Formats: sequence, structure tokens, C-alpha cells
Amino acid sequence: MTDALVRDSAQLLKEYEGGVWHPTLEEHTLAEDLAHMHWRPESIRAALREVHPAVRAGRLVDVLDPATTVLESRESVGGGAADAAVLALRRLIDVLAADS
Repeated sequence: MTDALVRDSAQLLKEYEGGVWHPTLEEHTLAEDLAHMHWRPESIRAALREVHPAVRAGRLVDVLDPATTVLESRESVGGGAADAAVLALRRLIDVLAADS
């Protein structure tokens, strides 16, 4: 799952920076909210529960959905692949938040 999160985050970032993927205003808003919160499984889960329907229809949520599982494994096992996955996702979120 961590490898998939790294791959999917990097791919979505590449498509965004290349002008292929255009996130909705609601996806940008979610990214901005996520960029300013402490990333814990509970906080990501809560943020995803309350997303706008436009976010559910978009591509960002597909990358974010496995994040809670990865964060949980990072807390219980620590470091390694989970850290790399969270870093890749943070990079994507930070770029989106900066552009909103």
C-alpha cells in the first residue's frame, strides 16, 4: 500500500504540474486544510468524512483514502516505507495548497 501511495501521489503531482489534471476548487480547499493540520490517522479520516461531493468525484480523494492506513502503520511500526509514502503525499498536498 505504501508503494502505491508513493506512486499515485507522484503521478498526480506530475499530472498537475504538467497541466493534465486540474483539481476542483473544493480539492484545492481540502489540500489547503490538510496542509495546515497535524497529520494523524484520526484527523485525515475526519477530513475525508466531511468532504464536499465534488471532492468525492475527483481524483485527489483516491490518493488520500489509503493515507489513514499508512499513517496508522507508521505510528505502530514506524519509519521506512510509510515515511516515504507520507512525504510523497505531503509534497502533493503542499503544492496544491500553495496554488489555491
